[in-house]
Amino acid sequence: MPLPVDIANAAALAALLEASVEKPGSVTPTKSFADLEYSDFLNAALSIRPHMAKAARRGALAADSAIGLDEIGIGKIIYDAFEPGGSVARRKVNVNFGIVLMFVPLAAAAGYGGTSLRKSLKAVLRDATPTDTVWIYKAMRKCDLGGMRLRGGGLSGLDVYSDAALTKIRREGITPLDVFRKSAGIDRLASEWVSGYKICFECSKKIELGGDSILKAFLGMLSKYPDTLIARKAGLKEAEKVSAMARQALNGRRSVASLDSYLRSKGNKLNPGTTCDLTATALFLKAMG
Repeated sequence: MPLPVDIANAAALAALLEASVEKPGSVTPTKSFADLEYSDFLNAALSIRPHMAKAARRGALAADSAIGLDEIGIGKIIYDAFEPGGSVARRKVNVNFGIVLMFVPLAAAAGYGGTSLRKSLKAVLRDATPTDTVWIYKAMRKCDLGGMRLRGGGLSGLDVYSDAALTKIRREGITPLDVFRKSAGIDRLASEWVSGYKICFECSKKIELGGDSILKAFLGMLSKYPDTLIARKAGLKEAEKVSAMARQALNGRRSVASLDSYLRSKGNKLNPGTTCDLTATALFLKAMG
């Protein structure tokens, strides 16, 4: 079983590698947004280590039956990563919320051990509690995430920015998986929680910790799965158009540079941030072996 420090270092390495690749439409070592630059992502990547180590230690306690899986407290660990001195780099912006949301359960599962990391992950996700949901909502608020004003259908009453939603979560015992099942159709990270990180595990089998492999994996996922951050900001048709352009870049019918130029033509509105989070998670899986 890996030590918490090793799990934490693997998480930081994965986040650093993902941030350091020249990915189209993203903040990179050579390209910035108006409110974000490469150094913000480096600082955020390094700052997640204590939170990943804590998640791993809590997972190990559950494995030793000192606590239950439902007592790991992944929601509070996610929230704490964005407290002062946590993983938000210098500026009051959302730097790496998606990465933290994906990494914390994985770190807890790795600390828990077992015969299969994915089975352990599914158990960690399954046993997360309504209290975890509340802390995740509070973390989303702290990061001022866009597109979280949930409306209509099964999402009614679960608006992240509504205090009534927190009351509803506590009263009805709504777990993170309950929320993510309802939002899986509009958010790829939510659908990954529901599927036990299906896309990320598949990608981790092919991705390598360096070289052109990371960019290829990023483009592969973007080409196959329309980026839901783009969809929330610019609409599904635009996200599907970007996926088609990524397929062209993969098969050589379009240059990566031209894709990058298009994605930057509207500021950060076409930033494929969800695909970046999936890429980082696949790298975390690979780094843990």
